[in-house]
Amino acid sequence: MANSRYEKLRALVIDDFKQFNDTLCDMLASFDLNDIDSTTTAARGLTTISEHSYDLILCDYNLGLKRKNGQELLDQLKHENRISDDTIFVMVTGEVDRQMVMASYDNPPDAYVVKPFNAKFLKKRLDRLLVRRDVLRAIKRATTQGHTKKAIDLCEQKIQEGGRFSGECERLLGCLYLESEHYKQAQQLYGRILKAREQSWAVVGLAQADLHKGDQAAAGNTLEALINKDQYFMPAYDALVDNYRETRQPIKVFQTLIRAAQVNPKSILRQQQLADEAEQQADFYAAAYAHLACVELGTQSCYDRVDDHIGLGRATTGLLAAKDERADQLCLKAMQTLEALSKRGDNTPEHKTQLLLLLSQIHVGLKNIAKAETLLDRAESILNKPGIKTEVETEVDWVQALSVNGKGDRSDEVLDLVLDRHEDDEEALEKLDKLLDQPRSKANRLKLAQMNRNGIDLYKAKRYEEAVAVFVQTQHLFPNYMGVYLNLAQTLNGAMREHGYDKELMLQCMESLKRVEENTPPGHEQYARFIQLRNIARSLKLKQG
Repeated sequence: MANSRYEKLRALVIDDFKQFNDTLCDMLASFDLNDIDSTTTAARGLTTISEHSYDLILCDYNLGLKRKNGQELLDQLKHENRISDDTIFVMVTGEVDRQMVMASYDNPPDAYVVKPFNAKFLKKRLDRLLVRRDVLRAIKRATTQGHTKKAIDLCEQKIQEGGRFSGECERLLGCLYLESEHYKQAQQLYGRILKAREQSWAVVGLAQADLHKGDQAAAGNTLEALINKDQYFMPAYDALVDNYRETRQPIKVFQTLIRAAQVNPKSILRQQQLADEAEQQADFYAAAYAHLACVELGTQSCYDRVDDHIGLGRATTGLLAAKDERADQLCLKAMQTLEALSKRGDNTPEHKTQLLLLLSQIHVGLKNIAKAETLLDRAESILNKPGIKTEVETEVDWVQALSVNGKGDRSDEVLDLVLDRHEDDEEALEKLDKLLDQPRSKANRLKLAQMNRNGIDLYKAKRYEEAVAVFVQTQHLFPNYMGVYLNLAQTLNGAMREHGYDKELMLQCMESLKRVEENTPPGHEQYARFIQLRNIARSLKLKQG
């Protein structure tokens, strides 16, 4: 007998194993579903979905080696708005592990179905999903169309009626309250839900309402407590990042993003957030590994960014410029990544020049000096063309490539030309400041002064560990400002005087002083302070014996 729920529906099955593909189609046909299409790859699925609208999509997670998987297909469909909220997307898989589910956080399927299963089981799952779609359809449509008041009224009506999806309506209602800035109503809703039963999503909702009402401390404490209790609940990390951004705590933003990426390492969007923040903090090591993760996760992803490939190279060259030994473990992978990128057809002329400059520096790190000079010459043949216009990022790469290749005088000459060109461009100067011994931009002069004051205040209060953290971050942001290396050495000396000799602290102190010695001639105003701090460090070392 025909089932009216299915007979007017259109379905698509995507599975690379033909026998199981046929089995799924037969199961759907047994539900009286007549309009069924099938294909074996994500690429063909994208084409088919572009040509037709579907009520149901059943897609296998594993669609073959070196091919887009089911989650990557769903990401692209959502990212490019190729399917509507009315389309039910079911992920068919041999197993469901935590990392698979975590990676789907930004674009989750409507359901997972684990093989093996029979027609009866599949129909039961689809029946529930179709009822859910019917219940929530009007709410989601009103939300999509921007009719927030109507969506709120519909949610409240469904909640009053009760039923199996009233809990989901409460969740949608909370989001609508927050989006429409009805924070008091949101607090009341989440409070009522939590009074009946603690649910992580409601805890996050209440914290977001508290944040917007101005109680950032309470919101932060609530979210930290939730993460400690339920470390895999990703919305808590996102809300905590928002909280720390609102309260202007960039270090805590960075630390939270690191924790989120560790918990959910297969989420390319999480890794991109971390990479971008690591660049802001000038933490080249964290940036390099986050960009590397993005490159590897982006092979078949719609979220792949050229900036991640170049970012890996740029972070690696940052480590090389800082003479950080950790660059050695990244140079080969960075070279392979940039060389692969250079063969792609979607590179802009600017990217091609940046690739040459970055590869030149990386080949210096790999001790391929002749190759490095050849690549630098190719880049300069482009950059020295009359009338050429380049981005400031490329100019920074140029200055660093000359310096790393041992062409210090030429590097200084280009830097002077670039500074003259951008003397009235504050945004450009902010990017050039990392090449200078003193920042030129107003914003970075203020930032450097504030960070130094913070570190000095912590040092005077004998809060040495916190002072060290501040000065190390300042080093990352302003690697050529020698004053911060001296401040760090002074703090480390103070810590050892107070708490006793420490081998690791002494090594860090001597490395900082060595950087000053290499960049500060005897006549420099900071040289006497350098000698004094070096003598203190040596005396501490001698006492230790």
